[in-house]
Amino acid sequence: MVAKFTDRFGEKEEIFFKLLKYDEGGRYAIQAFSICRDDGGEWSEPYAMITVNLPQYELPEPKVHGFYAFIDTNNCPWAEQVLFDTGIGIPTGKFRTSGFCNYPIYFIFVSNLKKYRCEI
Repeated sequence: MVAKFTDRFGEKEEIFFKLLKYDEGGRYAIQAFSICRDDGGEWSEPYAMITVNLPQYELPEPKVHGFYAFIDTNNCPWAEQVLFDTGIGIPTGKFRTSGFCNYPIYFIFVSNLKKYRCEI
């Protein structure tokens, strides 16, 4: 399954997600990949990191059904809407500041994230 949205330039995007871990701190990371198509076939390309690593800040401990993550709304202003629309994540209402950006903390449902993981 893929997540669909319209980017800030009006282009329709189809993405899927990979669950990774950050080297520093070992927290979970979510990377989005776009699905590309042309006459030559179909392939995927890295699109964006949905999460941002802020190891200087504490996050609540992971739960049985998911984990907490900082969402990179600075580079991915569409990320919150995609996470909400797909049921992958919900906002906690808490934020942490790094530089000039406030990053929201989301609870990520692993089972819903797995629905949007695929390989091409």
